[in-house]
Amino acid sequence: MALPSTDTSRYDNTLAVIRTLRDQGPVARVDLGALNGISSATVTSISAELLQQG
Repeated sequence: MALPSTDTSRYDNTLAVIRTLRDQGPVARVDLGALNGISSATVTSISAELLQQG
């Protein structure tokens, strides 16, 4: 079953954030957004989910 496009975009954005953190180490959320072409609000939401998951 294919994911809805919003789920796919969210998954892709999450992977992009994780890759950036792996490649560059600690990065400010605003910079993560700029580096990945996503909004700071999206980065904040992704960060919150990742922190909640441990």
